[in-house]
Amino acid sequence: MMVNCTAWAQEGNAMKTLPVDTPPILPDPMPLDTPPFGPEPLPLDTPASTLEDKVFNKLEDLAEKPNILGRLVRSVLVTQNVSHTGVAEQDTFKTSDEPYEKYKGLPIRSVEVKVLDVFGPTLEKPDQEARSILQKAGNFIHIKTRERKVRDFLLFEEGDAADPISFAESERLLRLNEFVYDARVIVENADSSGVDVVVLIQDTWSITGEGGYDFNRHTGDLKATDFNFLGYGHLINGGLSYLNRQDLNWIYNAEYIMPNIRRSYVSGRGFFLRDELQTIYGFNIDRGFYSYETKWAGGLSAYSRKHLDQYQFDTVYFEGESVLNVQDFWFGHSLTAGNEEKRDERLLQILAARVIRSEYNQKPQHYEIPPEAYQNSWFYLVGAGFSKRKFYQDNHVFGFGKTEDVPEGSLISVVAGYEDGSITNRLYGGFSVSAAKYSSVLGYIRGGLNAGSYYNGTKWDQGVMQADFLYFTNMLPVGKFMIRQYLWNRLTLGLNRRSGEWIYVNENDGLRGIKKEELRGTQKLTMNYEANIFTPWEFFGFQMAGVVFADFAWIGTSDNSLLSRRLYQGYGLGVRFKNEHLIFNTIQISIAYYPQLEQQELKNFHFLSSHRTFFRFNDFIYGRPDVLGFR
Repeated sequence: MMVNCTAWAQEGNAMKTLPVDTPPILPDPMPLDTPPFGPEPLPLDTPASTLEDKVFNKLEDLAEKPNILGRLVRSVLVTQNVSHTGVAEQDTFKTSDEPYEKYKGLPIRSVEVKVLDVFGPTLEKPDQEARSILQKAGNFIHIKTRERKVRDFLLFEEGDAADPISFAESERLLRLNEFVYDARVIVENADSSGVDVVVLIQDTWSITGEGGYDFNRHTGDLKATDFNFLGYGHLINGGLSYLNRQDLNWIYNAEYIMPNIRRSYVSGRGFFLRDELQTIYGFNIDRGFYSYETKWAGGLSAYSRKHLDQYQFDTVYFEGESVLNVQDFWFGHSLTAGNEEKRDERLLQILAARVIRSEYNQKPQHYEIPPEAYQNSWFYLVGAGFSKRKFYQDNHVFGFGKTEDVPEGSLISVVAGYEDGSITNRLYGGFSVSAAKYSSVLGYIRGGLNAGSYYNGTKWDQGVMQADFLYFTNMLPVGKFMIRQYLWNRLTLGLNRRSGEWIYVNENDGLRGIKKEELRGTQKLTMNYEANIFTPWEFFGFQMAGVVFADFAWIGTSDNSLLSRRLYQGYGLGVRFKNEHLIFNTIQISIAYYPQLEQQELKNFHFLSSHRTFFRFNDFIYGRPDVLGFR
């Protein structure tokens, strides 16, 4: 039995060791924030004259005083209503494009772009000014997103006919950027001669960094990221760590991303990373199926990796160096682009192909390592995807109040491939099925089933099957609080996996707060429950929410049934703070209880880092054919 008390912040730009078969992904430029949790909900019949209300009413009165103490309270604490404008609150259940239907077909006379300051104004009150000196200083230092960059993401321009889908999709595409807090397309002055369109966006504070020095070990690190370099929307990221080791003193990484170059929706990325196990560098150029009108998509990438591979054979530990060069090319075509009937039904039918060339210039040598694990190869993949999707706008789903685009729809995809290797040849096949429904009564329900495997002529090889189910409720108002609950179940089954290929139940893979490499296997089932309690309180611009969670995990190999394995459990509660106008990490202070773990590697009050949300959406879009990952 073990009790763990942890304070952590969600994962930012920490350098990580990458799996042997995975190209590097230095910090993800797309933002995702984790929802919150906390204090016990108030009973529905709780009177307004509770002690809590009396205290905050006193603070509000004090904040109105025109003296130094009043100014201090105003700058530290803000009490606000937790607003929710999602589908559960609406009189009618509408998709994000339906509000624009009444303007359909009218000529667009003008398109004006307005970029709001980070602090002070809101989309509802764009003329509102920053209150504190810190907010005003932040706005002064911040470089706003340039108007030209905003227009790059618009699917319409002056002279076009007003199109509801283009308006809604432009909003969504803008919000996908880390440097955009929120976006709105506003139609004004509508008459028979046309409409005027105002595109309103609010920036986030795009620069973040961290650093530290351990005076006992004489080690340190420094990291910095700008998600909106000079207002052009480019991401620049770098990190440097001093290890104070004889074999390796310094590790470092650098990355530069240019999204949507000149309205082409072609994005470019270059990266370099050196850590304890590898040195890797490369680039990729990519254009996805970003809208219903996209006919062609594709990409090109290349990287070189020098990696120290590590193996455990019974009681024998072995490590050897490998050097791998990879070139990767793909292209795809939408069969429905330009078809107005299919577009109105939100249908996408996509065909795609991919070629990957892998060449090892150096391989580790050990008699227990199968030769085909390091074979040179050409890998050919073809795939097809059929999807139907639409979006609803909500808030307080995975964030703290900004607009979130919630996808509803379905996706069916198949992939087939052939690996032409220097030692052995293999076929590959896989499929994916997923669907989601968002209901103003029941909430959000999504399920998916994926499977894929190689076939070497005699048996299935390196196969995997995955199933997942995600559910979250609509927002439930309880006094001044708003509550949302989440349930996420995931199943992974490995088939004839190779030596050293493991899955884990650590952190976001199952048990939050756990870092035990011993909890590994080739099959796992995880069940995660979470309740978020959004409060009306704000400290220095950081909104506060409570979190309660329970995690359950079974993990093992194919020798026995999963449910006959030991059940690992974790229970916790805590408080989260987040200012969504900043790209700083979400701060969480929590205590967790693990009844069946005798020991674990987390220190008390240990700070962790993550930029990902625990739960994730599936946007029901098909693109590059791929091999199903084992995770």
